[in-house]
Amino acid sequence: MEDFMVDDETWRIHFLVVDTADWLPGKTVLLSPQWIKRVEWADSSVHFNLMRESVKNSREFDPS
Repeated sequence: MEDFMVDDETWRIHFLVVDTADWLPGKTVLLSPQWIKRVEWADSSVHFNLMRESVKNSREFDPS
């Protein structure tokens, strides 16, 4: 995970910005926090309840 997209008034997290470079070179996608399955604090990882194909087809992050 690289970053968050947060509502600046409510502080609600709308999306997590996820770098998929380990298995989708050059692609950074937006994933909903509703899809989080678990967070592993010990190894700083976030696991999602999604199939690889769903992540692959997720909306790409555009920093502009």
